[in-house]
Amino acid sequence: MLGRVLCGTATTAALFLASPALAQETVPLVADDAYPPFSHVTDGTLAGVYPAILAAVFDRLEGYTVKTRAVPWSRALRTVETGEALGVYPPYASSGADRPYIDRYSEPIWVERVVLVCDRAQDTAGRTAWPDDFHGFRIGNNSGFRTPGDAFFAAVEAGDITLDEAPDAITNLRKLLAGRIDCYVNAALSIESGLVAMEASADERARIVEVLTVSENTAHIGYAADADAFPFKDDFADKVDTLLTEMKASGEIQAIVDGYFLK
Repeated sequence: MLGRVLCGTATTAALFLASPALAQETVPLVADDAYPPFSHVTDGTLAGVYPAILAAVFDRLEGYTVKTRAVPWSRALRTVETGEALGVYPPYASSGADRPYIDRYSEPIWVERVVLVCDRAQDTAGRTAWPDDFHGFRIGNNSGFRTPGDAFFAAVEAGDITLDEAPDAITNLRKLLAGRIDCYVNAALSIESGLVAMEASADERARIVEVLTVSENTAHIGYAADADAFPFKDDFADKVDTLLTEMKASGEIQAIVDGYFLK
């Protein structure tokens, strides 16, 4: 059971996925609303690989009711920074320098392969070093994502690379096809999901080429450092970690992922 879905106000476009009742503590989480196929909103419902995995986790938790609100990624991060939510998913783990408001990460939910795709017309032959070989390029990124890595953002800060952000994969892919950006960085499955959703033609697909693998990153629940309102934080996080570890070992997480893509 994925639990009941509660819709927020039109002004916030917030969507909720709640685990069953009969719990002692209510745990507010936030999730990315525009990161298909991992975490997104479809027909007013929080959907994707990570909500499916975490719903199975939360359904087994004793003593907690989890309510997840789906909002744009930048807003999700701010919600955790201000202590309004206990956690956010699915950030990659960080040393803490770029997101000091997150001080604990769950066990990995899944591993994402991050790739760079470019317009076939771009001169990418022999460019294998990321991001050094892409100085002078205009590169697209989802707003608020740290997906391209610290070295990339240092190159942007130095003026060596131009960063162009958009809310989601579909917008970035359309900008790539329109020649407004040279390349785009995101998880390979998210890029493929975007191409499917926008019904890209064979010619459009042929124009977008995978140039290199940028990294492989684990996705997590990131827990708020400002958690005074949630004294149960560590107990909750420990129980979630235990269940994630058990589900990975049993093959259940792999089965959920496989089932999602076989729908």
